[in-house]
Amino acid sequence: MIILFNEEVKVILDSNKHVTIKNFKELKSINDDYILVDNYLLIGSLLKITILDESYIEVYGKITEIKIVD
Repeated sequence: MIILFNEEVKVILDSNKHVTIKNFKELKSINDDYILVDNYLLIGSLLKITILDESYIEVYGKITEIKIVD
């Protein structure tokens, strides 16, 4: 399990190619190959998102990379 923190945002990647993002402010872009949340770029294929509430989401699919962007 990998946990990334940026101020209040918490990104958790578990071994099942499942990412949980808590306390995010803005879901900026979504498509099959990438999802941009605040300044985190999740790259992969067949990505799907479940919005649990206004600041808590889960991402499923083949996640190949997580980048921090400006």
